[in-house]
Amino acid sequence: MKFSPLQILLAIDAIVLFVLGLLLMLAPRQVESAFHFRDLPEGVSYIIGLWGCVLVTMAIGYAVAATDPIRHVVWVQVGIARGALECILGALYLAWGVVGWQQAGFGSIVAALITIDPSVANGMPAAEIETRVQEAVDQADVSEGMVLVSAMHITAGVWVNDDEPGILADALEWLDKLAPPSWQPPANDVARQLLPDPGDYRHHRGGEDNGDAHLKNLLVHHQVVLPITDGELDLGPWQQVFYAEFDGQRRKRVIVKIIGE
Repeated sequence: MKFSPLQILLAIDAIVLFVLGLLLMLAPRQVESAFHFRDLPEGVSYIIGLWGCVLVTMAIGYAVAATDPIRHVVWVQVGIARGALECILGALYLAWGVVGWQQAGFGSIVAALITIDPSVANGMPAAEIETRVQEAVDQADVSEGMVLVSAMHITAGVWVNDDEPGILADALEWLDKLAPPSWQPPANDVARQLLPDPGDYRHHRGGEDNGDAHLKNLLVHHQVVLPITDGELDLGPWQQVFYAEFDGQRRKRVIVKIIGE
């Protein structure tokens, strides 16, 4: 018995709809959780179950139509109408916010690059960059999401703290005591004991002189993740974002990646 392409399509559609319908009928709560519908009003699982009943009914109709598409042309027309209706409803759900862009898989990711001037990096070990990060968020046009701020260098760091000169001076002094530069004598016996044996960084054996900068990078780390709320960096009243440079001498970069909707 030879089947026409239309009969094959109707049979495949019937099988797919029948399986999906049974899944929605028998496990509506699992489907609700898997597709992140938990933020929708209560009772969504019942709607999902009813939707499953509709799909099973349609599957039976398609199976009947597959035996004789000409005789059961109404089911063929129903299938075409169903496809058009699903496209329209999907667009309306997105427009009304019933299904968010992130939930539907359309979340945006935007990247920006911040360049740190050599004079700033060398003359001011910690530079406030929150304003420039906020500019990147503004350009991304993201209302709710997260932003990653990451130094692209192994002798630099990014941190969040108070923009108060005393705190910055204390932090830099603390780092110098934990990882003093080789050209500066250790501040005390504790700082001297923290130096590698026999008193200089092994990194310098290859001709480098910035071993302390690498260790300071490990202490403060090179990146932070910040929340975005209503299009603004959602920081505390005294929090600021800083880029810290422990080596300097050349132009440095900070990568900013924003994800949200």
